[in-house]
Amino acid sequence: MYYRVLVLILVMFFSFGLISKPSHASSDVNVIVLWTDDGRLKAATLMCVKPESERTGVIAVPRYVQVPLGEMYVSVEEYYSLQGRDSLISLLENKFDFTIHSYVSIEQKAVEYTSRILGEILVGEDTTTVVDAFEGTLQEIRRDDQAVVQALARRLFQPDALIRLPYLTYVFMTNIETNFRERDVLTVFWAVRSHGVDTMKKRAVPGEDYFVDGQKVRFVEDEAWELVLQEVTG
Repeated sequence: MYYRVLVLILVMFFSFGLISKPSHASSDVNVIVLWTDDGRLKAATLMCVKPESERTGVIAVPRYVQVPLGEMYVSVEEYYSLQGRDSLISLLENKFDFTIHSYVSIEQKAVEYTSRILGEILVGEDTTTVVDAFEGTLQEIRRDDQAVVQALARRLFQPDALIRLPYLTYVFMTNIETNFRERDVLTVFWAVRSHGVDTMKKRAVPGEDYFVDGQKVRFVEDEAWELVLQEVTG
């Protein structure tokens, strides 16, 4: 696993200078990013890159979204805890009716360390940190999820971020687990640089929100999963 993460970082590094389209960058790439804290799921986010249509979409799946488990419904967070990563990925593939090619599992410590290494980011007219921006969107204090994603993407592509690459490499190798294929990493970075971060769309899976025993839950209609996918990639 450490080898794969190291190769991923090296591919990211060299793709910063990539101008021409990779020969293999014609197929869609769908990646799920799982943000965990000591094994507990905090957030699940899908990144969908469509090179041919020059679209990059990001879909947030809040941890309180209800999904079926046997004859009952549980939150995405509970489903992950009970069934594990692979089962959750399979469930989401069925819901969105598409294939998730890779996963990236990021521990809370990696988010905190990355935030310190990258320093402040500019979200609109607001200067903040990566961890504060992420926590704010997670707790729904911030409502500018798309602007946060775009701001982070811009920060990662700034030249001075390359100087900090050795530190980021260590953080990623010790706090990230992934099966991200190197060719897909190259496609994603080429697409984001080529299409521009401002074209990226981010939406959360929509539904009806309720409070049950003081806990927020969201019920999502079956057709809403595919509709939000079409919205961010269409």
